Amino acid sequence: MYYNEACMNYPAILLLVEPNTGRIVSANKKAESTYGYSIDKLCSMNITDINILKPEQVKAEIHNATSE
Repeated sequence: MYYNEACMNYPAILLLVEPNTGRIVSANKKAESTYGYSIDKLCSMNITDINILKPEQVKAEIHNATSE
């Protein structure tokens, strides 16, 4: 319970992304206010829907993050 509350109210954007698909699994209130979508809507989106990088660049960044 504390973990969920701490993440939900964390002052920075937090997005949990499924690395194989790019699907947004979880988001916090800061992400909601920054991107202008509800948390439920964000969790129905792909990271490429909100990221300014090209999809292939996002895929490369996810690969780098998961291999480090």
